[in-house]
Amino acid sequence: MSAKLTHHLTNSLLAPGLILCLLGSCGDLLNVDSEPVKPKESSGARSERKLRKTTFHLVPKAGDTALPRGSRTVDERLVEMERMILKVQSGDEVTGSGNLSISYEDKRTVDVISANIRRINLDKSSASIKMAINGQEPTVVNEDSPLQGQVLTSDKGEVSMAGVPNNEQKRALAEYQGPWFGGNRLFPAHEVKRNDAWQCKPEQMLEAIFDSNFTQASGSVDMHVKRVLNLDGHECVEIIVSLNRCKGITKGKDGEESEMEVHAYGSIFRSLDVFHVLKADIKGDVVVNLPGPQGLKYKGSGPFLFTATSEVELAE
Repeated sequence: MSAKLTHHLTNSLLAPGLILCLLGSCGDLLNVDSEPVKPKESSGARSERKLRKTTFHLVPKAGDTALPRGSRTVDERLVEMERMILKVQSGDEVTGSGNLSISYEDKRTVDVISANIRRINLDKSSASIKMAINGQEPTVVNEDSPLQGQVLTSDKGEVSMAGVPNNEQKRALAEYQGPWFGGNRLFPAHEVKRNDAWQCKPEQMLEAIFDSNFTQASGSVDMHVKRVLNLDGHECVEIIVSLNRCKGITKGKDGEESEMEVHAYGSIFRSLDVFHVLKADIKGDVVVNLPGPQGLKYKGSGPFLFTATSEVELAE
């Protein structure tokens, strides 16, 4: 692959917020069943104990607090789209094929300063892209976020950093999602019980997973309460989530639009004492549609996996 093409891919796939331009949609490539395959529940990772609570809130009531001042969380996420089937197109003509793998991971330590303010140490934020077009040498790109290693401040969702950010950092800050896994946006404000169901906006779920802004979203996200249990010492609710062909558009630093479509199923574990997502496991299928040089388009379709964990250390 030419140096020019490699440079274009780097700019398209890794800017800003790293996962931002991995996005695409192509219905003819999304070969999934009407119901996505349900993942097997991992064993041994948590201590489970059914509790008697029958109704509960998933977000703090007015005047209540979630994580108390002085608390700390260690949040980690991993997005994997491995060995997607790749098609290179010029107009309607397929000019090449191969496979495409994209992964994104981050880790951050968050200190609760007040009800609205969080200090975020972004310990790790990196992406890896491997493109192998048949008949050409594979291209592998690994890149860190311009925000990696920075101390950020989130104040009511607005994110800033110490010092004067450069242009790349400014773009990344504009995309960075301060609240962990969507904050309270994914959950209803009213009291719920086992088997209660609701929907959230598709762009809200995509932003919670990919930590980037999405527009022109379509599809649906269905959520319902499965059970109440104990997870890592926290009274917790397991919420089943189903992403039904959730499609969204995002822009790279050069203004080029990319799309993603996700069809997936999994679980979110939400604590009832501190109103915080402790764990998430979602898997299914994805289609990405990426712009290429000289009018080319890259379309990848294949498996999608998202995992997230958050360790909570409460203030004494």
